Amino acid sequence: MYATDVRAGLVSVQYLGADGATPTAIENGNVLKIGALKTGEREVYVGGAVAANDALANVVLVASPEVMYDERKRNLDEFINEAGNLSFWKKAMACAVVLFAITQVLLLTLSFDDMSTCVGKSLEIQVTAWRNFAMMTFYVGGITLLYYKTRMQKAISHLECIGKMSLTDYLLQSIVGGFVFYNWGLGLYTVSGHTMSFVLGILFCICLYYFCRFWTSRFRRGPLEELWARATHIKFG
Repeated sequence: MYATDVRAGLVSVQYLGADGATPTAIENGNVLKIGALKTGEREVYVGGAVAANDALANVVLVASPEVMYDERKRNLDEFINEAGNLSFWKKAMACAVVLFAITQVLLLTLSFDDMSTCVGKSLEIQVTAWRNFAMMTFYVGGITLLYYKTRMQKAISHLECIGKMSLTDYLLQSIVGGFVFYNWGLGLYTVSGHTMSFVLGILFCICLYYFCRFWTSRFRRGPLEELWARATHIKFG
């Protein structure tokens, strides 16, 4: 952290040893001088020895999680799950299946319309929310297991650019979807069936992927993520 208590000032640094070429482990608490970006990386800087005349703004304190350098991957900025968290997701997926089954049965068997308006609607919303939560948990767990336990890791890694811009993506798809289907835009909801809507959705996902890939190749965060990060550290008074 280069003379700051602002989290946005944290940087990723890889120490390349005294010769400036050999990746070398370094303990927390040491200080390094920030060099140029490492070749092929967007956020990882090369760290070197600190000289007496180096500016304080270029000096960082090593304070990182205990993540061992992986020679096969040749980087330090990838977090590799080796803490047994996969067992958690397996259990979470099992619980999600049970929860989904229970809530789905309730939605199919309970007659919400026969209840009072307040009780029926409230109960239906709550049961639906828990069913959706179970589906979300199952999806997240499934993708996590696919990433770590199958050969799809490389393919799924291509989606990292979308994950880095999740807030921007969420609002962007809402704006674009609203413009395409609602009356204040193209109003295609009157002519689009399931097939056309599916095709439009696939085309939008493809365009979104390339937009995120373009943006993250040039910037550290998405536009709204950057505004969020800056707003988080605004000091008043």
